[in-house]
Amino acid sequence: MTVEQALRLTNRNMIAFDLLLGSASIAAPRQMLTTFFGHDEPSPDAVHLLRRCGPIWLTFAAAHALADR
Repeated sequence: MTVEQALRLTNRNMIAFDLLLGSASIAAPRQMLTTFFGHDEPSPDAVHLLRRCGPIWLTFAAAHALADR
């Protein structure tokens, strides 16, 4: 595997990861905090903060997609 192939594979993996993370953070932040991050019962401010980070991760997914092209 060449360096370019490794970078393309990494970009594609990051696209999938950021899409999953961003979408789940927007759609179901409470479940994501309890299931993915291990919180017992997340506070309302933690849920709000995670929901606000969702668009950031979706922007990262778009940037990785652009880098892949």
